[in-house]
Amino acid sequence: MPSYTFVSTANAFVLRGATIVFCDSRSDHPGIDESKIEALITPKTKAIVPVHYAGVACDMDVIMDIAKRHNIFVVEDAAQAIDNYYIDSDKNLIPIGTQGHLSTFSFHESKNIICGEGGMLVINDERFINRSEMYLRKLFFHSFGVLGFW
Repeated sequence: MPSYTFVSTANAFVLRGATIVFCDSRSDHPGIDESKIEALITPKTKAIVPVHYAGVACDMDVIMDIAKRHNIFVVEDAAQAIDNYYIDSDKNLIPIGTQGHLSTFSFHESKNIICGEGGMLVINDERFINRSEMYLRKLFFHSFGVLGFW
């Protein structure tokens, strides 16, 4: 993940036992420097976490190509990127958060859409649907003690 990001990006992984490898940010914006990602990949690398800081898109064509060649996942931190777009190599506008295997958005009061706290997980890879649903059921059961809306 980029070295310039809010601590919660790293905490989500650290709290689950991951070791974080920070990548330098680009010189023209705070997003991850795509040209430096590949040199940081090891056999233990499980995911690339681009942060679309302030809604400024990272180069997802490059990131997804690297991930595909190394068989690793991409988890987009799109916390501030609702209604922002990535412009691909063909000049198509692609909504940020739709290219990684998983994407996260924040509903904190400092973001594009607010509701006090909370967020959204976008699943762009069918392999994660069942696992995500099981995790959310567990999360809501422990938080609220009921599963009435499932």
